Amino acid sequence: MGTEIERKFLVMNDDWKTGQCIRISQGYLNRDKNRTVRIRIAGDEA
Repeated sequence: MGTEIERKFLVMNDDWKTGQCIRISQGYLNRDKNRTVRIRIAGDEA
């Protein structure tokens, strides 16, 4: 299984607050003991 890396970034100003918001939902599918599939839904796209 691959290694997931979490990255953190310092935001320099508040410009990001004026952007568009999109709700993101996340879930996992697991039928096989050796595999897990992560599903993310953002707006109307998955």
